[in-house]
Amino acid sequence: MCLGPKTGFSLAGLAGDVTGLHGPDFRTQQRVCPGFSEGLALQIPLTARNEASLQPELLVTRTGYRQRVTQTAALPDGTAAYSYRQNRMLTYLSLPVLLQINTSRVFMEIGPQLDYLLQASTDEQRTTEFASQAPVQQEHLAFSGRQQMTPLCVSGVAGLGYRAPKHWTLNVRYYRSFTQIFDATAAEAAPRVYATGVVLQAGYLLRLGRPQRQGTADAQ
Repeated sequence: MCLGPKTGFSLAGLAGDVTGLHGPDFRTQQRVCPGFSEGLALQIPLTARNEASLQPELLVTRTGYRQRVTQTAALPDGTAAYSYRQNRMLTYLSLPVLLQINTSRVFMEIGPQLDYLLQASTDEQRTTEFASQAPVQQEHLAFSGRQQMTPLCVSGVAGLGYRAPKHWTLNVRYYRSFTQIFDATAAEAAPRVYATGVVLQAGYLLRLGRPQRQGTADAQ
């Protein structure tokens, strides 16, 4: 059995009905959102020669999404164009539990992941252009809160990794949530939108309970 720290870098976004996220009068364009994760991993062998193992992890994950939203219809009188950029960062406590199939160096992994939303923060830059000669109006908003977000999400994870010498591991994972990230009970007509992304991780695993050397045992 092995235990050690893990850290990772992610590129995240949304999947599903993204174009209709803000209604029929708006067009939504996505951009990838960088993030990170860090925590601990525990590797539990399932076979004598460790051809298969179970790896639960406890991670703090910072992810989210970025988008540009443009209003295409039903503009107020006197408004020529309206759009805004939105960056939303989500902090989760993540618990992936993955089955690993191991060779001497390379391993594959697959399994579920449970994410509990700890914090959500949103940054918006709104731009309004008028039909008259009035100057362009720009407004910046920043707020936090978990309103309209699903507090507990279940995802599927699949990945490929490499066990380097000196206890180091390097792996890449793809994930997608099975749970909608917007809470249908908190938001009217919540769209079917899911979290998705790719994660690159590095870890350092140390063996626990390593048996003592024979010479040390004899000396005792």
